[in-house]
Amino acid sequence: MFRELNDPSAPDAVRGWLSAPPSWAKIHFGQINGLDKIAPHLQAGEAAAIGLALERNIKLVLLDDYDARREASDCGLVVVGTLRVLADAALASLVSLPDAFARLQRTNFRAHPRLYDALLAETETRR
Repeated sequence: MFRELNDPSAPDAVRGWLSAPPSWAKIHFGQINGLDKIAPHLQAGEAAAIGLALERNIKLVLLDDYDARREASDCGLVVVGTLRVLADAALASLVSLPDAFARLQRTNFRAHPRLYDALLAETETRR
């Protein structure tokens, strides 16, 4: 995942954040046991996230790729996506969800428009 986030094609803001991550962020560079048991069709970053969660007995993993989400769920992990994290942050008054979604949609992140609409409606209803 580090390589993906630090790739020259990644947004400058992401690579900048990665160059000086906050103290709470832990970057794991070591070997992850059990990667051979994770579906080989997954990208390296998704497989590593699932493998590290399983190895460290972490129950929740942040994934957006459909196949990775299914694999993580099949491994007994609780899966949450970027849009849910943003919606929960909006419910806690930490971000403006319409602004966060607009900024996200200017990147290469993709999600079905109905999902954006449903989360916007949910946060309006729950306020």
